Amino acid sequence: MSQLNQLRFAAFVMTYERPQILLHTIHKLFEQTLPPQKILVVDNSITEDSKNVIEQLNDSRVVYYRTGKNIGPAGASKIGLELLANDGYDWISWGDDDDPPHFPNVFEQLLQTASSVKNVGVIGAVGHKFDKKKGIVLRTSDALLDTDGYLDVDVIAGNVTMIVNADVVRKGVLPDPGFFLNVEEYDFCLRVKKAGFKVIADPAIFKSYRLLKGRMGLTERPKHVLPKTSVLWRRYYSTRNLIYMLNSNEKKIIAALNVSMRSFGKMLSGFRKGWSYGVLNALMEIKGIYHGWTGQMGLRVLPNKKY
Repeated sequence: MSQLNQLRFAAFVMTYERPQILLHTIHKLFEQTLPPQKILVVDNSITEDSKNVIEQLNDSRVVYYRTGKNIGPAGASKIGLELLANDGYDWISWGDDDDPPHFPNVFEQLLQTASSVKNVGVIGAVGHKFDKKKGIVLRTSDALLDTDGYLDVDVIAGNVTMIVNADVVRKGVLPDPGFFLNVEEYDFCLRVKKAGFKVIADPAIFKSYRLLKGRMGLTERPKHVLPKTSVLWRRYYSTRNLIYMLNSNEKKIIAALNVSMRSFGKMLSGFRKGWSYGVLNALMEIKGIYHGWTGQMGLRVLPNKKY
């Protein structure tokens, strides 16, 4: 623990119009056995509600940064990493306003593991290998969670406590703000590995997360569940960003084609929920495929809008 206390450790929390959830997460971060020395709130909100709750908190350890517009998690994470790395911190927790660590010792355990392994660029609570031929994440087996030490992975899953070595940022590896939403963590982790760093997960923390979610013992991928109409717009970003990452960044054209074919399958399955749902679902997927292959990135689709 004494060695960890010498590290300069900070966190950024991205938020969008959820001031009370943000406040809850900040409190949870400071309750960690190894809390961050600084929390940077990167606010994508249009209103000043989040700014007001931070001012009322009146804690010098919490610093507020307003982006002025909604630049999505991808844009906000780039700002958070850049600002904290420039402030001289060694390790930076990457978090959203609704995903504090599930257990009070997560930061301490992750940083302890990272400090015992050479050349770690990113460590997380949950990580997997990524199949660049098929364009899919490969589930880490339950058996591997009993490994001593650490797991060598390709990507850290979103919203599961990812901590970044600031040396990665200083070498110019940053999230691509063009992704706006979804897949940005995967793209970032794959580029961290290309830069010569390791991406790892802590098996003990990973197992505790999986037990908490009741996901131990799964022998096959969960069946595809059609999302609610209100969140269909998110499918656009998942499809677009995955295709763009594979085709443009990874130069894996076959994998990008595989993602496109799976997307067509999702279009057909959408009509099981009715004509209006199927049409909207197909529109999101078609836009995602087209924009992914043509590189039309950034904020393109908004929720609660008629298309």
